[in-house]
Amino acid sequence: MEAAERKYAATVESVETARIDYERRETLFNEGLVSRYDYEQARIKVQELLVSEQEATTELNNARVNLSRQGSQLVTAPRDGTIVHVEAGDQATIVNAGALLASFMPANVERAVEIYIDGRDIGLVTPGRQVRLEFEGWPAFQFSGVPDHAIGTFGGEVVFVEPSARANGTFRVLVKESPDAINCFDNQQPDFSRNMIDCGWPPESYIRLGANARGRILLDTVSLGFELWRLLNNFPPVNSNTVASAQ
Repeated sequence: MEAAERKYAATVESVETARIDYERRETLFNEGLVSRYDYEQARIKVQELLVSEQEATTELNNARVNLSRQGSQLVTAPRDGTIVHVEAGDQATIVNAGALLASFMPANVERAVEIYIDGRDIGLVTPGRQVRLEFEGWPAFQFSGVPDHAIGTFGGEVVFVEPSARANGTFRVLVKESPDAINCFDNQQPDFSRNMIDCGWPPESYIRLGANARGRILLDTVSLGFELWRLLNNFPPVNSNTVASAQ
């Protein structure tokens, strides 16, 4: 665009200079001080430069159109982040509307974990429920139903329960880090033998985006016999709040 503008400005200046020279030669020709040949050459030069001016104008307009088209094709990410993979190929690739161009990892976002639970237990899961998480690549030892004695697990809190099931019949639950968690990894190497019951999630250098996790949602305390009876008979869960209201 800048090159086209410079060429157009130089051509306009050349036309103005040639026109002044032509007018001067015309005056001298009328006074008999220059030959007709010089006068005709000055007129021809003006005409040639006018053609060049038209060509420069066309190039400038084309540059503006191309720049405008490129501006309309610019895709801006919805937030700052880092591109992790370009899906559309090189710069010469033509893509269709709605095609995936690139995958990027947003910056400065709150981390969350997706876990999927069976529809039989969805009635027991509500926002605010506590969760114990096991992260991929992080050694953990968990006794089912005894979270206080877990080693290597991390706390979380249910913030969202998907209202509809997926194609496989499971429901998606979003879990975020507990707001009162303690930072146990500030400029220190992790202690794998330490009980992480009150520690916050490991930093991103240990838990990368897309890593696998396994979660156990902590529910109400019931007898083992009642839970086995419920599972064997495939009965729906009963919340303690619902029972209290019914009584």
